Amino acid sequence: DDQVKIRGYRIEPGEIEAVLRGIEGIREAAVTVRTDSGEPELCAYTEGLRRNEVRTQLERLLPSYMIPAHMIEMERWPVTPSGKLDRNALPAPGGAADEEAYTAPRNVTEMKLAQLWEDVLKNGPVGIHDNFYDRGGHSLKATALVSRIAKEFDVQVAL
Repeated sequence: DDQVKIRGYRIEPGEIEAVLRGIEGIREAAVTVRTDSGEPELCAYTEGLRRNEVRTQLERLLPSYMIPAHMIEMERWPVTPSGKLDRNALPAPGGAADEEAYTAPRNVTEMKLAQLWEDVLKNGPVGIHDNFYDRGGHSLKATALVSRIAKEFDVQVAL
């Protein structure tokens, strides 16, 4: 039993792996729990489809609390000497395997917003085309971000 508790929900990573493997185009998948940001987060490793396609499929198949905070596309899987997946050797979120093309902020407003995202998500740098949820965001972090935007810019942004 590999059940974990994340943000008050009991989650079985193996269930998410099974759903991932059932998506047409996915050749291999693994789901782990990472604590790199200080709190437990689900991290999915997939081979076969782009991460945005995987996220779109998962959003239709799973409740939001079961959607992994990080999706990493894999080309080569680390294996143990016996040929099994070496989960401890999977790359950490935020590393080179988790990066997409970075587009820097173009003006002061975008720079301030990017800094707020980095503060809330506890990872960076954040580009102007980054997806909040792909970068590890969830509803609690979104609420914190909306609060910080209101304080910094004196505007109310709907969640």
